[in-house]
Amino acid sequence: MDLSSQTFTITGLHADPPGTAAGKGTKLKWKISDGKPVVYTMRYAGPTTPYTSIDQDTFGRQVKVENGWSTWQTPALNDWTVLFLLSAQRAQAGQDHACVPVPVAGAAVKFGDLDAKGAVSITDAGTTQYLFDDTKLFVSQGEKWAEGVIDDVSTDKKKLGYIFPRAKKAGTDGLLTIQCTGTPATDDHMIVKTTPPPPVQGDRVSAHTAAPPPAGKAKDWRITPGTTLTLPLAAGTRLDMTEPVYSSGTRSLTMHWTAFGGRIPLTAVQP
Repeated sequence: MDLSSQTFTITGLHADPPGTAAGKGTKLKWKISDGKPVVYTMRYAGPTTPYTSIDQDTFGRQVKVENGWSTWQTPALNDWTVLFLLSAQRAQAGQDHACVPVPVAGAAVKFGDLDAKGAVSITDAGTTQYLFDDTKLFVSQGEKWAEGVIDDVSTDKKKLGYIFPRAKKAGTDGLLTIQCTGTPATDDHMIVKTTPPPPVQGDRVSAHTAAPPPAGKAKDWRITPGTTLTLPLAAGTRLDMTEPVYSSGTRSLTMHWTAFGGRIPLTAVQP
């Protein structure tokens, strides 16, 4: 019986050992539920570790099979924690994602921006939340309007004042992809502000300084026509969006959220 069209899952993804020391790596292990071949992609990032994606061909050559487990040796790690996202896909059988964090003992507790510019996405319609999807922003009868997909729902013409400002919060780690197209005009923009949560290891820092744990550094991202931006966001990050500024013409706004580990939408909070 041909099982090539049936779905599969990644099972048992874990690090062995579960943590490592600064300057050393660890081994990730997992299985595919039906044991049939799949094509992999690996992505990883940390608070000060740049977002990295290993393509299918390169990662496929690095994967080994040991005692029934698929394995991969990570690079040397020097961040206090690194999150690894494994994606697997097979023609006519869909795809699956699994993630695992790896703590690094002895690494310096540093906090920096976790961002990546450029078009980066995890293509899985089942897990992606469409905050906006090719949503048209335009002027009609002296008012600013939006029309298209807003929060996963196709929405008829609606005044921007009923949509913005808006605020969301991430319940898990994931990727926020933003794209804006159209003809730029003077001062044509919107601001997306990201405010990370306090560091997980903040207590360790404050113990040496007699100060409260340091808060994550907020950052304003100026979105204009022509912007393509991908932001890896840590769990607990707050996202604030101002009302777009423009006076004429039409622009298109796309903003997708893909959570690591399944469909975990951003939740609305008070702006």
